[in-house]
Amino acid sequence: MKKNNITLFSFLLAALTTSFMFMNNAYAGEHHGANALEHAAVAASHAEKGHLELILEHSKEALHHAKMASQEHHEKHMHMEKAVTKLNEAIDHANKKHSDLASKAAHEAMEHIHKTF
Repeated sequence: MKKNNITLFSFLLAALTTSFMFMNNAYAGEHHGANALEHAAVAASHAEKGHLELILEHSKEALHHAKMASQEHHEKHMHMEKAVTKLNEAIDHANKKHSDLASKAAHEAMEHIHKTF
């Protein structure tokens, strides 16, 4: 294959893969990881052609979306960490026969887990 055909094929493959990966995603908003990948692929494609303005444009967009995805993942991770803490509390309270406190901790864990979806 010629270099241009390989570049085009790589870009199309990245775009299709991204589409399929996130097509059934339950997340209702925009998926920043997918957008970061798409813009990075476009930037890489233009880099091979020496299109500096387009490289800059798409690299900046990819960076923006990558930062947003990183923040989303961080927030989800923090909620799951809080859920783990609350589940440990529920176990401790259940072992001590404190059903009300165990129930409260388990419900709080559920709230944090829901925030990761």
